[in-house]
Amino acid sequence: MSYELDPLPYEYDALEPHISEQVLEWHHDTHHQGYVNGWNAAEETLEENRDAGDFSSSGGAMRNVTHNSSGHILHDLFWQNMSPAGGDEPSGALAEQIEEDFGSYEAWKGEFEAAASAASGWALLVYDTFSNRLRNVVVDKHDQGAIWGGHP
Repeated sequence: MSYELDPLPYEYDALEPHISEQVLEWHHDTHHQGYVNGWNAAEETLEENRDAGDFSSSGGAMRNVTHNSSGHILHDLFWQNMSPAGGDEPSGALAEQIEEDFGSYEAWKGEFEAAASAASGWALLVYDTFSNRLRNVVVDKHDQGAIWGGHP
């Protein structure tokens, strides 16, 4: 299987003045594309190792799959959750769950901003299937800091 970078769901200049066209184009077309390329290369290495019966480089390739797939998936979520018309508070079931799990939207937002300030990578709102609740998490290196069973 080969992974591909989907086009942005909006134009490169759609998020200005918050994110410039130049930054968005580089972040999507170069930075994010690098994770896709890295994931594909690591998968190819694993397949070649299986065919050859030589697994000496498989440990590093598996780490590369983990890192690059996480980078690709998180960036894909990032693009899908950005919007030129965004910025409103959630409504419906999400708003109700935030109220239940954090006490209020303001409490969730304060905690999320604290997570983002502490992160050298990502802050995520995830659904924790173990505890059956929403949580804010800090993810420093794409694949670290995740809650097993947590869905962003």
